Amino acid sequence: KFSAAYAQPAPTSARAHSRRFRSARRLCGLRSRLMRFMGGRGKSAPTLESTYGDSPPVFFTESSAMPERRNHFAVIWAVCFGLMAFSVFAQPGGLDRSFGAGLGETAIDFGSNDRSESMVLQADGKIVIAGTCGGTIYGLICVARLLESGELDTSFGVGGKFIASDADGAYGVSYVRQVSVGVDSLQRIVIASECGGLLCVRRLTSQGQIDTTFGLNGLSRPLPFVSLGTTSALQIAIASTGKILVVSHCLNACSIRLLPNGALDLAFGSSGVQDSSLDFWPQALTLLPGDEYLVSGFCQNFLPSRLVQTHCTAKFFSNGSVDTSFGVAGIAKANTETEGLAFANSRATTGDFFVGGGCGTPLDNRWNLCVLKFGSTGQISSAFGVQGVASAGIEGEAHSVAIDSRGRILAAGTCALNNLEQRCLARFTNVGALDVQFGDGGYVRLPKSAYRDWFSNVRLDALGKIVLGGTYATSGWDFSVVRMHSVQNFFDLDYDNESKPDTDAILYLRHLLGFHDTALTSGALGTYADRTSAADIATYLSTPNSTYPNCSASIVGAPGGPQAMLDGIVLLRAMM
Repeated sequence: KFSAAYAQPAPTSARAHSRRFRSARRLCGLRSRLMRFMGGRGKSAPTLESTYGDSPPVFFTESSAMPERRNHFAVIWAVCFGLMAFSVFAQPGGLDRSFGAGLGETAIDFGSNDRSESMVLQADGKIVIAGTCGGTIYGLICVARLLESGELDTSFGVGGKFIASDADGAYGVSYVRQVSVGVDSLQRIVIASECGGLLCVRRLTSQGQIDTTFGLNGLSRPLPFVSLGTTSALQIAIASTGKILVVSHCLNACSIRLLPNGALDLAFGSSGVQDSSLDFWPQALTLLPGDEYLVSGFCQNFLPSRLVQTHCTAKFFSNGSVDTSFGVAGIAKANTETEGLAFANSRATTGDFFVGGGCGTPLDNRWNLCVLKFGSTGQISSAFGVQGVASAGIEGEAHSVAIDSRGRILAAGTCALNNLEQRCLARFTNVGALDVQFGDGGYVRLPKSAYRDWFSNVRLDALGKIVLGGTYATSGWDFSVVRMHSVQNFFDLDYDNESKPDTDAILYLRHLLGFHDTALTSGALGTYADRTSAADIATYLSTPNSTYPNCSASIVGAPGGPQAMLDGIVLLRAMM
């Protein structure tokens, strides 16, 4: 019952599994202590039968005696593993103050007018964010890398930053725009940009230096995209083979693929370039299994009553040709009285995909932040939201979407309020309703300046935390990286948005042992704790609340309420 009601989905990364197995080994030390406490000296203890992976563990005992005690142990083990599944989570949508020196956010200043456009998470948890700097529209290529803690990674570039000092001067141009970044399996950073109407691709080493083994001295030769225009957004993706795919607009939706060494992949399209002849403006790119790919953007939609500008997604085979069995002649559209722009897409493990952007009708004078859902064959999923469209009900647009392990959809972008544009993030359930448990009724605003701020990217790290890249205005503009919590934390006793063994578990154990005043809190409060009064913590622990497993009741379901040597030790060891 505990597992079904409270346990959160477990992260599936190798590092997450390793942490969980270490915690399980520590829990083994509880066996003799708990058996003595429950009167079970000499009796058989439960044994873990299944490997803890994507499915919950199966428990059994070596002895069939004492079924009631076996049930107690099953509950204890379920609680321990359930706690491990959510012990590091906090208020959904709350800033993670273990990131960015207690702020939950890191600002990166390259000098002036810095505009972040792309962000990716490395396999080791480091965050790479890229864009332009030094100009209001056109500027230099600027890249920064942060540690998991939100600090600049000083092992990268110069002080954590890389700036292409002459932009792409090797091509005879002094400015760039539309920067997109990817990271390959060797942690090398590949940067695509428009430079004077051409496509430029360069690669950096994992230390943030120009990789001279790529192309010609780190820069691929001038590539034949022309007239990229300001209405499309150049996007890059790196396949597991190391091949580099870039999409943008060259009168039509166009794709280009490079080999890992920077040369054109002649097996793709026509000598490495594919003009799809599809008349729409790409904004987002997602790789599919087998190196097929989805491209989303906006195009014209001929509805019975009118012509509107609407969301479009095309599917391509691995050789760059259009999959004409997808949608209608290769394009999936929202066949409703909806118009707007698509800026983002993301594919679920089910094969369904989501497109984020702005939605309205021809009679509206505004667009609302929205997400559309399509099936794997390109048909709108009418059961999602309203006829396949989920709206946040706030004026704005989504620039990036992500899908978490529970199938919820995160849509990050910008929202309007009193003629100001603010960074915002909405979360929808898997049926297209706003997730009211998230933020303020389903979305979070992050006001920063009295001008225009926005999120460009949203990603999920190995622990399921939400990482957002964006831009906000100060005296100019700066890059911004924000980290938020995604899941409710039931044992954040000091209210610092973390549950930790050396703070929250100690507070809980001390409370059960009868500690008061400074004896309860001394040395057991988090650096960024907001609930610091011993009286407030005791009140929180003692107030029943039926909406979550409150600390006023035994967390293992033992009769008589929580006990220090049972509940307190279980919580402490599980968090460790």
